[in-house]
Amino acid sequence: MYDGLSIKSIIYMKYLIKSLVVLFFTFTFMTSTQSQTLSEKIDECKEIKVSLIRLQCYDRISDQRGTQAVKKSKRRLFDLGRDKNKADISDNANQAKKVDEQAEEIKATVASNSESSFGKTENLSEPEEINSRILGVFNGWSGETTFELENGQIWKKSGNGFLSANVNNPKINIKKGALGSFTLSVEGFNSSIKVKRIK
Repeated sequence: MYDGLSIKSIIYMKYLIKSLVVLFFTFTFMTSTQSQTLSEKIDECKEIKVSLIRLQCYDRISDQRGTQAVKKSKRRLFDLGRDKNKADISDNANQAKKVDEQAEEIKATVASNSESSFGKTENLSEPEEINSRILGVFNGWSGETTFELENGQIWKKSGNGFLSANVNNPKINIKKGALGSFTLSVEGFNSSIKVKRIK
């Protein structure tokens, strides 16, 4: 049907094509927006869906701001026609430091977003598994069981199975499976169930 190509090869090729398209548009976007303000650049980086490319966009902004501040301070230091103003130089150094701090905050936000988006479709940088707790009393699973976790996520049973239990706030583990599936297991039980994220 696919001329000898496996499903994994097809999925990988789709991923590569998506990544190349996103890289092309990101590069085109970054070269065409040289005169934008810092907040406009940050807002446009926020709209990039692929986490790694979004992080690279933020890195480029912080690198550009840092070199601009250093260039300004060097220009003032070596301008022989003016008196050297130490206050201006320290202001530029403070601005460069603020830009570096903003870049670090953005990197931390991107890293924390990777766990909060676990289980949502089309997230290429999500972790392989998460550990959390079920809020309240866990009575097992049957029918249309939902699991509200302490990290704010809500998962729903999507596989067949029955488990009877009565445990308060048990620890759980959700692992990524084949073809976008997820499996939930509860600490202390030898049973697991397929789930899908609904929130």
